[in-house]
Amino acid sequence: MDYSRFNNENSITYTNQFYNASGQLVKAPFIFRNGTPTRVKILAGKVDYTYPFNSKMKLETGVKSSYVTTDNDFRSENFDGANWVNDLTQSNRFTYKERVNAAYANLHKEFKSTTIQLGLRAELTNSEGNSVTLQNVVKRNYLDLFPSLAIQQSLSKDHEIGFSYSSRINRPDYQSLNPFIYFADLYTFSKGNPQLKPEYANSLELSYGYKKTTNITFGYIHTKDVMTTTLLTDTVKKTLLIYEQNLASRSTVSMNVNRPLAITSWWATTNDATLYYSRFSSPDLLGAPFKNGKLTFMMNTVQTFTLNGTMNAELSANYQSAQVFGTYVARPIYGVDLGISKSFADKKAAIKLSASDLFNTRKIRVKSAIPFQDYNLSQKQESRIFRLTFSYNFGSSGVKAVRERPNSSEVEQNRVKSGH
Repeated sequence: MDYSRFNNENSITYTNQFYNASGQLVKAPFIFRNGTPTRVKILAGKVDYTYPFNSKMKLETGVKSSYVTTDNDFRSENFDGANWVNDLTQSNRFTYKERVNAAYANLHKEFKSTTIQLGLRAELTNSEGNSVTLQNVVKRNYLDLFPSLAIQQSLSKDHEIGFSYSSRINRPDYQSLNPFIYFADLYTFSKGNPQLKPEYANSLELSYGYKKTTNITFGYIHTKDVMTTTLLTDTVKKTLLIYEQNLASRSTVSMNVNRPLAITSWWATTNDATLYYSRFSSPDLLGAPFKNGKLTFMMNTVQTFTLNGTMNAELSANYQSAQVFGTYVARPIYGVDLGISKSFADKKAAIKLSASDLFNTRKIRVKSAIPFQDYNLSQKQESRIFRLTFSYNFGSSGVKAVRERPNSSEVEQNRVKSGH
């Protein structure tokens, strides 16, 4: 049983000054601030039970219940030159309650060269989003069943194949439901959507393994009511709204190859390549049908070097070609990371120097995929970071590590965004 509580006091002041081409002020500055105090409380508990029929067959069952409440009091104030004045047109209070009760059962059976697992999970959800200021309440009550199937077949000592089917639900982040406006500047802002629905995904996967080193996987995922970030333009006000909403569906076909390789006694490499085609569609988006699809290639390689018995180095590089995210297209992104470590004092102490995004190339660039919209967005975060770390192990290497305790509220905690 777990109880988690998150408190976030976020306050931002925006100072907007307007100049002409000569650098002269053309009107009085516009200054405002937004305060977004957020409270999230999560109470969750679960019980799991395993019944072994024999050494080859077992039944796994369990129940889980979670209760989440959030309270967000968004305050917007304008500065009139002497005092801060509350802006009632922007301020709003939003509360959210969610209760999920779930139960599952998995039957696991091993044969001579085949392993089969059948599963079923049921989830009953009750939620209520209340925009107190706007007097708008959104209630939802629904029951879902999620079956699953996994088959693993050993063909020989070096070859095995697998097949799996699963279905799942992904619920929105709590802050994505808040109908508040968060400003990046006067012309770029985001807004939550209390009407946002969870998305449902059904996935199929076929895998092949060779000598437990080379793995090839083919996958297909179809997601209904896919949650996506939509960028909407207002050509009159010259603004860009970042808005969370549901599109009708997303379909993805993929192939992945993973291959570790020992080149020499001191040089090992792990390579992972994925090729996938993803397609978003909706019968009505801004008054017109919408479709957006693209073939994407992703590559990640890690090179590990053992320089001597106490010194190691690691070089990793990744590349991601252009891909689609709902209503926009992201341009290629790539980068290189580097690290070197040295251990001493009988390997109890270690010092490590690392650099992420060594050449400072990871830059987010997107453009619209909606035909009658035209925008380009570029964002460069602080991705090139150098770190020097030192660690020392005071414990005995003969003492077993403490077993990590399962967290019954991990899924709910992952739906809490930082910042907003």
